[in-house]
Amino acid sequence: MKRIFVGAVLSFSLMSPITLSAMAAPAYRVISRDVARLSTVDVQVGPGRATAIDFSQAHEHITYVLLADPSRLVYAANASIDSGQANTLFLRPIRPLKFPGATTTSITNLSVQTLDQAGQQRLYNFNVYHVAQPQYVGVMLSPYQVQPPLTNLQPAFGLLHIDRIEQGLELAIRQGYTPATDPIVARIKTMLTLVRGNRLTIAQAATSAQVPINVLKALERLGTPSNESLESDVVHPSLPAK
Repeated sequence: MKRIFVGAVLSFSLMSPITLSAMAAPAYRVISRDVARLSTVDVQVGPGRATAIDFSQAHEHITYVLLADPSRLVYAANASIDSGQANTLFLRPIRPLKFPGATTTSITNLSVQTLDQAGQQRLYNFNVYHVAQPQYVGVMLSPYQVQPPLTNLQPAFGLLHIDRIEQGLELAIRQGYTPATDPIVARIKTMLTLVRGNRLTIAQAATSAQVPINVLKALERLGTPSNESLESDVVHPSLPAK
C-alpha cells in the first residue's frame, strides 16, 4: 500500500526539471539568482580549499569571467568557457604574486557573465574574502526565491521531519517507486539543500522549490522507521476511523 501511494504521488507531481549538482553538500549557500544579480554576493575562500560558484541549478552557462585582482586567487571552470558547457567556477587561493603595474586589495571582486536557455544574459558580481576557515563549500544560484514569506503555510506542513523525508526519497528511488530522473526528485533535492544549507524551514524551502505538501508527507511516511510506521497504520480503537 505504501509503495502504491508514494509512487502515485510522485508520478503525478508534474513539474519542470531542475538540475541539482550538490544535494550532498548541505554547506552550500543558496541564493536566488534575482537577488544575486541585483546585489554583490560575498564568497569565502580558505587556504588549501576550493570554493564553488554553481550556476547549474539556474540552468545558466558561463560566458565570461573577470577577476579584478589575480595576485591571490585562481579559478577554473568545470568545462571550457568557449564550449558553452561551463556552469560552475572553482576558486582557489594561492600565495601572493606580484604583477608589474597591477594593484592589489584584500577583498577583490569577481564578475561572471552567464547565458540561460532562453538566451538571456546575466551579470553577477562577487566579493571574494580570504578567511582561515570558510563557512560553506560554495555558492549555489537558484532560480527560485529562497526565502518566501511564510504567511499561513507553516501550519499545513506541521511537524515534518527532514531526515525522514530524505530517507524516504532515497528509499523511493532505490526500490523503484520513482525514477531518479523524475523532475519532482530534483525539486525535492533542492528543497533538502535549502533546508540544510540555508537554514530555512521546510515550509519555506518547499515553497521555493515548488514541492507539494502531499509529496513530502508521503516521503516522510516512507522514511519513518518500520516500527513507528506500522503503529501509525493502526487505527486506535477509541477513535473513529476517517
